Amino acid sequence: MGTISYAQVPPTAATIALNAYIYGFGGHSLVTPHAALKQLWWTEDRIDNKVTRKFVVSQIKGEERDFLDRPLAFGEGLTDDTYMEWILGRARRLFLILAEIGEPEQIFGLIDDSLDDDDLPFSLESIVDMDLCVEPDERMNRKFYATQFLYLLRQLKQGGHIDYGPQEHIPMEYVHKIPPAVSLQSWDRIHFPKDHEQVFVRRKFIFGGADDKDELREMFTQDLAQAQMLNHPHVARVWASYTAGDAGYVLSDFVPEHTLASFIAHRTPYQFMRVPQIERPVILLEWMHCLVDALAMLHHRGVQHGAIRPSNILVDHDNCIAFSDVGTLRTFQRGKKSVKNETTGYSAPETNPEEKVRGVHFADTLSSPIDVKRGSNDSIFSGSSLFPSSPPKISSFESDVFSLGCVYLDLVTYIVKGKLSDLQKFR
Repeated sequence: MGTISYAQVPPTAATIALNAYIYGFGGHSLVTPHAALKQLWWTEDRIDNKVTRKFVVSQIKGEERDFLDRPLAFGEGLTDDTYMEWILGRARRLFLILAEIGEPEQIFGLIDDSLDDDDLPFSLESIVDMDLCVEPDERMNRKFYATQFLYLLRQLKQGGHIDYGPQEHIPMEYVHKIPPAVSLQSWDRIHFPKDHEQVFVRRKFIFGGADDKDELREMFTQDLAQAQMLNHPHVARVWASYTAGDAGYVLSDFVPEHTLASFIAHRTPYQFMRVPQIERPVILLEWMHCLVDALAMLHHRGVQHGAIRPSNILVDHDNCIAFSDVGTLRTFQRGKKSVKNETTGYSAPETNPEEKVRGVHFADTLSSPIDVKRGSNDSIFSGSSLFPSSPPKISSFESDVFSLGCVYLDLVTYIVKGKLSDLQKFR
């Protein structure tokens, strides 16, 4: 293991370019030949299969090989474990790192210091204290520091969150397939190693400059926790999340092909045309039930959506529908491009201070939607009930119903094969 081959390291800009040249894709995709690249990541299974007794013996040379089956020097009767048993049971990654940098014999000294895989990653200062070489070798210490992250892969699990360090490799790969909806093409599609069938959509939220960086990170954490508590089949689920560098990322297993806006504008979406014509109106009518059920759940928990409009509603490959997120969670609204006339076209008049209908100025009659600005110790949820500390006024909930009614009009217009442009004239 003196050198690292392409199949042993995460992709870099150069290797992605090479893969693109050979296969026509910059990384893994649903059509890229995975057989050639499937050993890219050092997953738990791959480490277990690699670090066997035979492998360990092959790396240790000379008389030191005899020490592998001897009891631990620090055991003093407390344990009968041998060095080999410690390596195979507790220090597979540690041994791989030492073997990679060409110092596998140093495993004995590290075990005598009671070190194992649970102690990873080590700081550069801690590595210096390990005395990996007889003479101090800064190059070797830095090589150990960088190599440890190759084998220390922390993979996201459902409902989990990981704050990745600057040197850590994130075990996920791009799926180079973009949705028809242009507005969704900035949402990456990814999958995890050895699980190419399960695809996720990934949304990125940059934490901004030095002035508001901490505030945006705190808001991301709070909004994320609240979104995970609002679980419903027709609200795109937060499957997992992580931070890396100056950005937060959210993974969802609801992978959209269209927004409702692009679905209607497309007129003949591929996934909808696969459905027998007689069943298509049934699906569209079922969507109405799906959306109102999701909204009823939010209101039951005291949460206003606040941004119900076609661009915030998603349709996946199987013609399932869901809200992309909850509008009053500000993190999830960042980075979205506003659609011309959509905000006013689907908002209740009372939510727009300048809106007038038949001479009535709504800013003087009804309050605006709830303010979701929060301090570090505040939350729009209170305990398991999820009710805000200052509940939204009834008019806020009613404005959601008005917005959903506007969406219903779009769906009905689509069912009867009308034009939304004609509908807008009478709105």
